[in-house]
Amino acid sequence: MKSAKEHFEESGMGYWAHLGHSIKQSNRLIVLAVKSYIHGVLPWFFASSGPVGIYRIYKEIKHLHHVQRIFKNEDQ
Repeated sequence: MKSAKEHFEESGMGYWAHLGHSIKQSNRLIVLAVKSYIHGVLPWFFASSGPVGIYRIYKEIKHLHHVQRIFKNEDQ
């Protein structure tokens, strides 16, 4: 398992930037999950929120160096 220092170096972020990024992404995913639950019960609400939200997050994180490496490993 990598140390926190190695992870920060790999991600190019310090502790506080990493924490802020993690909280932001987590909150976005929570909002998407809630909207998806509502959409499941009431299909006329938030019809495109889930797919569009996931796509927007993907577009942002695909440029992170360590995420590119993860995606490359997943594609093998």
